[in-house]
Amino acid sequence: MPENGGMAPPSRVLLVDHHDSYTANIAQLVWEVTGREPRLVQSDAVGAGDLERATHIVLGPGPGSPHHDADVGHTLEVLRRASVPVFGVCFGFQAMAVALGGSVVRAPRPAHGLVDVIDHDGTGMFAGVPNGFDAVRYHSLVVAEPAPLRVTARSRDGLPMAGEHRERRWSGVQFHPESIGSAHGARLIANFLRSGDE
Repeated sequence: MPENGGMAPPSRVLLVDHHDSYTANIAQLVWEVTGREPRLVQSDAVGAGDLERATHIVLGPGPGSPHHDADVGHTLEVLRRASVPVFGVCFGFQAMAVALGGSVVRAPRPAHGLVDVIDHDGTGMFAGVPNGFDAVRYHSLVVAEPAPLRVTARSRDGLPMAGEHRERRWSGVQFHPESIGSAHGARLIANFLRSGDE
């Protein structure tokens, strides 16, 4: 069986770009998993029509803070209106927390290109993913606790590295699954895309 657990079901993925170079790597990963290129839209240009055509939404990483309008664009509105599963990466994960009434704060230390061990609970996006895997972190902000999502993974220094809101079908990660230094990125994306069938 392929590392991603087999190709995910046909999906029309909307990828929201927060003006970050890593978004291209996420698009490539989604394409590899689904066999279909995601629709890429800038966070400050995404509209209702984009949401209507999507079966899944991925919120990409980006600079700045989701508390700042200039950085977050229309992403909080996307989250308010989303009726399909949503997956957030780094900034996208932080935006989910803000949309749920939480906040992001400065991390105890910045992690720029840090390869760290991720411990998780084996549920949701982590189904079939070995515990204690390596992932790459690029962030200086973290979701403040108590988090408004159920935390499903942490770094070895105890910071929230993933979370979910099952009722809204939201899940996200603080680390970068698309990085060449992260293990099991395709599996995480495939698991997320299958969430629309539940």
